[in-house]
Amino acid sequence: MIEIIIGLAIYGYFFYVFSMTFAWISNVGSYIPLVGLLFPRGIDGDMVPPRSNAIDTNAVVHNVLLFCIFVVQHFIMARPATKKVITKVIPVYLERSLFVLCASAILHLIVRLDLFWSSFPRG
Repeated sequence: MIEIIIGLAIYGYFFYVFSMTFAWISNVGSYIPLVGLLFPRGIDGDMVPPRSNAIDTNAVVHNVLLFCIFVVQHFIMARPATKKVITKVIPVYLERSLFVLCASAILHLIVRLDLFWSSFPRG
């Protein structure tokens, strides 16, 4: 019974992060006030007028590296050797839930914690 509760909680968290990611990418918080209360900042962030039309290379590299963290987590946790180590620590039936929890937590850090994402000015 406890494994069902844990699984439901983890997949509930996944649904929340997935919804937040959709709102973040589409900048829905800028257009719909109620959504703006839940997800205050979109992918464009608090935009300031650009100083030039040049692309901010540092921001591009920074954001690509953030998504590389997400990719590396998927790559590592999908390997059979990693699964074998994980199932020594937790039961086999919770392995997938742990994967979903880790992926959701990383995506949550990228999307919600505005400290990490670098917005691009629009010109």
